[in-house]
Amino acid sequence: MPRSTPYTPLRQFARAVRGTPCALALALALALSGGGAPAAMQKELNPCSLVSNDDVLHLLGWTVDGRKRRPYNLHGGTGTMCFISSSQGQVIVITPDLGSDYPGMSVYSDPMAGGLEKRVYGLGAEVTLYASTVYVVRAHRDVAVRVVPDSHAASYNEVEGFAKVVIRRLALR
Repeated sequence: MPRSTPYTPLRQFARAVRGTPCALALALALALSGGGAPAAMQKELNPCSLVSNDDVLHLLGWTVDGRKRRPYNLHGGTGTMCFISSSQGQVIVITPDLGSDYPGMSVYSDPMAGGLEKRVYGLGAEVTLYASTVYVVRAHRDVAVRVVPDSHAASYNEVEGFAKVVIRRLALR
């Protein structure tokens, strides 16, 4: 019997949940396989290390005034957020803990459930744009970057560049 045969149900399960923001399902699948979580999933990810001041300046033209890293424990999950402040607005980088979701995410506000998202292909990760936020899934890590300008709603063009930055930084980990 080939070595990969015992993992066939796990692979079928992984294919079934691919494209969803459900990290809990992935964690459950890994636990059922007996293999445990990969090392990249267990290591805490600092959201402030994923977007630099230079990235904000380059992508938005904003000069950064300050940064604050804060944990969150809200309805839907736990994780860490980095608030990058500027006189023009704010960039918020969100890294949910393994098995958690983004703050305030529910069946009613999940863009993937309502078909309101825009998928971006060819970046080497799963990238979804919704409203003023880009969601990135790469190497079993979920990261969201929300752009909140003071004067208008952020466009997809303003947030999509952050996907490339996050993907590049996740590849270095």
